[in-house]
Amino acid sequence: MGKKYAEILLEFATSQEIDRTFTYKIPAHLMQTLEVGMRVLVPFGRGNKTQQGYVIELKDATQVASHKMKNIHTIIDEFPALSTEMLNLAFYMKERYNTTLATVIDVMLPPGSKGKPIALAQKEVRYVKLAKNTQEVKQYMETIQEKKSFINQYKILEILLEVKKAPVNHLTELLQIGESAIKTLSKHQIISQYREIETYELKESKLGIEQSWRLNDEQKRSLEILEESFAKQEHETFLLHGVTGSGKTEIFLQVIHTILQKGGQAIVLVPEISLTPQTVNRFKKRFGNQVGITHSRLTPKERMNQWVLAKQGKISVMIGPRSAVFTPFENLK
Repeated sequence: MGKKYAEILLEFATSQEIDRTFTYKIPAHLMQTLEVGMRVLVPFGRGNKTQQGYVIELKDATQVASHKMKNIHTIIDEFPALSTEMLNLAFYMKERYNTTLATVIDVMLPPGSKGKPIALAQKEVRYVKLAKNTQEVKQYMETIQEKKSFINQYKILEILLEVKKAPVNHLTELLQIGESAIKTLSKHQIISQYREIETYELKESKLGIEQSWRLNDEQKRSLEILEESFAKQEHETFLLHGVTGSGKTEIFLQVIHTILQKGGQAIVLVPEISLTPQTVNRFKKRFGNQVGITHSRLTPKERMNQWVLAKQGKISVMIGPRSAVFTPFENLK
C-alpha cells in the first residue's frame, strides 16, 4: 500500500510568505504511482483553482485535520521531473542564496513545461513521395527533360527516385525553389503529398567521429592527474592554465572520453558568448550524437527536447552556459 499523504510545494510559491509545502490526500488510484519529485495538479484556495505543484515528501500520517485537506487531482508526468539529487540541490540553493524553493526549481525545469507533460516536442511535417511506379516516372521525365520551364520538376523527381520521400521544405531549400513545381507534379498525380508527426530536432550538421589527438608531455601529465582524481572519485577542482591554442580543450575532450567509456555523463559549461558552432562542433566531431546543447537562443521546444534526451539518457554530454548545470543526468561524474 502506498503512502496516504503528500507534502506539495506550489509552483507559484515564489515569495517568502508562502515558501512552504501544503498537505494533500493521495487518491487511492494514485497511491502506487506517485513519487517524490513528480509534478502534480492540485486544487488551491477558496475557489479550488487548479495549480501545479511538486511532490516534496510522501507520508503515512499527518497532524492536519482530514476535513482541511484536499485531494491531488492528477500526475502531470509519468516520471519524477526532479530527482532526489536535484531536490537536495534545490534545498541547498534555497538556503545558500536566501531564495524560495519554487524559484530554484523553476530554473531547473525546461521552459514551456508549466502545467504540461514534459516530453519530446512534436510538429507536423509535409512530405512528398512518388505516386507512380519508377518506369512511369522515368517516362514522364523523358518528356520534360529538354524543356527549361520544367527543370525544377525534373530535379524533384530525380531526388525522389533516389530517396523515395522527402520533406517539402527540404526540397525547396535544397533546390532553392518555391512550391510551384511541387504543386504541378501533385496536380498531375506524379507525386503525392502527405503529413507526418515528427519530433523537433536541432538543425545541426552530421559530423563523423574524430580520433583523439596526440598529446605533448605537459598535456599527458595534466590528463593523468585529472584521470587519477576521477578514478578515486575525489571530486576535486582543477584549473588548466595555458594560452589560447595550447591544447586545454583537447585535455577536456580526453577526460570526457574516459568518463563516457565508464558509463558516466559530463556537463561542459561555456560562456554564452563563446558558445559558437565551432565550439560545439569540436565536441560533436569527437562524440557524435552523444552531445546535446542548450542556450538562450534555442526555442523553448528545442530546449525541452534537450532536457528530455538528457533525462532519458539518450545523450551523455551537455554543452551550455551556467544554466546547463541543471541538466538532469542520472550518472554525472
